[in-house]
Amino acid sequence: MKKILLSFAFLTFTVLSAQSGDTINHAINVDGTNVSVNLVDFTSATASGLLPECNTSEDVFYRHTVSEGDNKVEIGMISSGLTLLANMDYQILLAPGGDTNALQEVTCDSYAVIVLAGGSFNLVIDNVNASDEYYLRIYKNNEALIDLQGLLEGTLISMTSSFDATLSINDTEENPINFAVTKDRINLSEDANFSQYKIYSIEGRLVNHSTIIHQSNTIDITNLSKGIYVLNIANDKGLYSHKFIKY
Repeated sequence: MKKILLSFAFLTFTVLSAQSGDTINHAINVDGTNVSVNLVDFTSATASGLLPECNTSEDVFYRHTVSEGDNKVEIGMISSGLTLLANMDYQILLAPGGDTNALQEVTCDSYAVIVLAGGSFNLVIDNVNASDEYYLRIYKNNEALIDLQGLLEGTLISMTSSFDATLSINDTEENPINFAVTKDRINLSEDANFSQYKIYSIEGRLVNHSTIIHQSNTIDITNLSKGIYVLNIANDKGLYSHKFIKY
């Protein structure tokens, strides 16, 4: 499921300058919110000609890799207002498993940057896979009257992935795990061979995790408050999600 949100708040920002982003192979890595663009990357950008494309202008690529255990990606931009109306053309591409030879277009769109009001877009992509790479491709605005420096210096990018517990609840019966929940611990089956786990609140907040599971195949949940949680747990066969109740 995808949804577009036309609001994107300004927070603290980070400057990225490690890679030029001139081609998809030199994409600038982004893992966070409100990352400022580098004007130099755009003034030196060339047209990559990479297909599929939205237009033939010079372009700059940004990349985000989905982390293990995450199931949701959010990509967005926000630009402050200028003295003239401007458009920001962008494209979002998916490289399944990081394979750029199998690129898929997620969206090709633009947003208007209105005088004083600014402009933004925010795209939420659910049920994503670990190691998938999402690329934000921004096309350089070459309109004669546009203040490119003012437009870019007032633009921030966000590319993040996270775990949304509500997306996993319906999957909990597809990969059954034998375990029992008591007041203080989760008891796993002795032959499970699980290597790591994460526990999320129903709102998606990480509340407990470890890369080591006790030799007795138990997970201590003494510090959890009463409520509904989602257990993400991994072994050599895969990653599983199960909902449980702490009493």
